[in-house]
Amino acid sequence: MPIRRLQSRNRSKVFWLGAPALAQAKDQLSAHSFLSDELKGAPELPYDLVSSAAALVFTPNEVNAEDLVPVIRSSAARLLDHGCLVFILASSGDTETRIRSTLAKRNIPYVALTEPQRVFDGQQKAKPTVASDLPLPHVRIYPAEYTSGMVLAAEIAQYAPRYVPAADTSGVFDITGAVGTDLCKKERLLLRRSFHDCFTVHLSRIDEGKSGAKTFIARATPRPEVLELGLSPRIIPFFAKVGARAPIIKEWRNYEDFVRHQIPFHLAPRLDWGRCEIGARLGILVGDFVDHSESLSTCAVTGRGSGIIRTLFDRTMREWQDRSEPVRGSLYRALRDSMGAPRLISEERLNLAKEMGGVLSLEELQARIESRPLDEEWLRGPIHGDLHTDNVRVRGSDAILIDFFRTGLGPTLADAAALEASIVFRAAGLSVPFDHEAWKRTAGGLYVSDTFRKATLKSDPRDAFHWIVDCVRQIRTHALPQERTAGQYATVLAYRLLYMAGRSDKNSGGDEYRRAFALVTAGSLLNTAWN
Repeated sequence: MPIRRLQSRNRSKVFWLGAPALAQAKDQLSAHSFLSDELKGAPELPYDLVSSAAALVFTPNEVNAEDLVPVIRSSAARLLDHGCLVFILASSGDTETRIRSTLAKRNIPYVALTEPQRVFDGQQKAKPTVASDLPLPHVRIYPAEYTSGMVLAAEIAQYAPRYVPAADTSGVFDITGAVGTDLCKKERLLLRRSFHDCFTVHLSRIDEGKSGAKTFIARATPRPEVLELGLSPRIIPFFAKVGARAPIIKEWRNYEDFVRHQIPFHLAPRLDWGRCEIGARLGILVGDFVDHSESLSTCAVTGRGSGIIRTLFDRTMREWQDRSEPVRGSLYRALRDSMGAPRLISEERLNLAKEMGGVLSLEELQARIESRPLDEEWLRGPIHGDLHTDNVRVRGSDAILIDFFRTGLGPTLADAAALEASIVFRAAGLSVPFDHEAWKRTAGGLYVSDTFRKATLKSDPRDAFHWIVDCVRQIRTHALPQERTAGQYATVLAYRLLYMAGRSDKNSGGDEYRRAFALVTAGSLLNTAWN
């Protein structure tokens, strides 16, 4: 049981602004130990009120709408950032329309439980969603004639925040570490909400993933009063990912839909649900940090990658593989959805690719993939979506997956292709010094047609990059049986190489050379006649 669940409720006040509390709601809330407090006029909402409120109910009508709408405009985001539930009982269609417009202009998520029902998740161009899909906290708008108060009281009792964010003052809650001063006020507030039962949290920055969120190792020290007698104040480190609300919610859902019941508990981080928080525009995920581990890149370069890759597919991702089913449709569109579209390639890199023998443009290569049959059969199932070597952590003989922002349903061959491209064209840069010619000889031998037809790759221990061949052989042993037509895996791999050719890894030696050769290799694979 999480430490925070052992505490008693201390956010027990429900504030009513604009009109007296609904009698039935007040009685129901009292039964759940909530206190109702009525605010007069249109006051400024001070920090103490915002941080300690469980919920705030606005009741604007024709008389006080002019006074209360500005309060909603100025305070709604701040209330959500503190985890407070916000309800608005709109008295007329005009008032509701004005309130929704006010919230939308500030990208504040809301659900209008009126007729017709409207949902806004805080993104102006987002796909439409339904009320049940939008996680709390968000603003909930009810019609004024909603007078029973029963459901209102039930929602507050079930979803109200239970704890006051730790005060951001020295000696009460400190954020330490080199990156602590780089956080904005809202990011610090999310950390205070997550670690409200702690008096300090030390942050160490780690590489961010595709979501663009800031990711840290968080070492927190709980306050003495939340510990049982005799226990040390130290607890194991967490990972903490702070970023925009929508990507954080997306990854949170991926953990629930594709990780919690589909990957063995010791082979992927688990979220600490009691510490994951959402605000008006930001969110934070907190979970187990994969401590005492190393990346698959390090294992591969030292010749230990093949066995870990076998474990990755046969144990860690086994449930995902077992859920794969054949479908028909455009493989090109499925790859765009799961991997993203290739980026434009720099003129310098294109010229380097031409010197290596590449002649087709990015558009021509994409067109070749797009020209595949629209009713092609391929396997579809849960995929990681960004399976490069740094998203596979190794501890002992375990292959542990991390970073599930891009996880979803897609072509099962996409993960194998992403991992192969990462090992051949990215992890190779860890070899110091990087020998361009030796690497090109090894990599070039991997992409002749026979190696995709029979998976007969052989490595030579005298070759500096023989570990690449060992890893690729293991990947293709898994991938090639999943093909539904000859050359299907080669096509998926070519698309991944086009995707990789438009990106760069500044910390990897010889990267420009390898990315240019990735473009050449993609062209070679797409020019091969597989039938």
